[in-house]
Amino acid sequence: MCLSAKPVRISNGGLTVHVPSHGSQFERSVRPYARRDDEHMMKPITRVEILHGDVANLPPCNFRHSIPAVIFSTAVTGNVFHEFSEIIIPLFLTCRHLRSQLKFVTTDRNASWIQKYSGILNRLSDYEALNLDDGSVHCFPGAVVGLRYHDILALNTSDVPAGYSIREFRQFLRESYDVKIKNVHEIEKLQKPILILISRNHTRKFLNEDAVVELAQELGFQVARAGTDAMSNLELLAKMLSSCNVLAGVTVRVLLMRSFCQTAQWYFRWCR
Repeated sequence: MCLSAKPVRISNGGLTVHVPSHGSQFERSVRPYARRDDEHMMKPITRVEILHGDVANLPPCNFRHSIPAVIFSTAVTGNVFHEFSEIIIPLFLTCRHLRSQLKFVTTDRNASWIQKYSGILNRLSDYEALNLDDGSVHCFPGAVVGLRYHDILALNTSDVPAGYSIREFRQFLRESYDVKIKNVHEIEKLQKPILILISRNHTRKFLNEDAVVELAQELGFQVARAGTDAMSNLELLAKMLSSCNVLAGVTVRVLLMRSFCQTAQWYFRWCR
């Protein structure tokens, strides 16, 4: 992660950041993805070159912005667990204290990912994510290259500028997707408690899913299955989870018990 409080000029599709310097000239590179210690995860991440150079040799600005840029990669996508743990939570940690006054610049641009998480991105920034693939040069008063990362699904209050925790992140998600949590009186009015079952076709699936549904119904639950369509549409999934009393699914086996506990806590905090 690299932070520049000096004006910067971003070119080459977001892959080159020019920082004016009157002192020595030097270069460094950053792969703007959270799992920097995992070489396998970092392989598809394109490096961003940060060049400290003479003011006279900087490329001219095509567009000028009055707020800072945050540069991050969307190369590793398609898995919601990794997307939240390594992009969404790090974005929240990095950007929340800027109060939506920033502009996202994505490298390894994945337009479908940006659309998928538009509710969250629009909550973190008042501006659309920039696409610099046209070769233009954008000038900003400052920039952050890469994202702040604490650990797997982790928010450490002592390490964040404003001391954000999982509590604030949970509230942020509810605001992003307009999720209303039912109060006790609303729950008591339900004729049957609602059970949402995560239905998967390949890995981590119930081998006897129909039997599980039948048993839950016999126990008095109203059962709804969240399949592939629901899991890929976060707005729909959020509304389903906000209406449920129980969430059931098969979690991935992990080696670290801490990771398992954090994952379970994160899921069940969505669902009361």
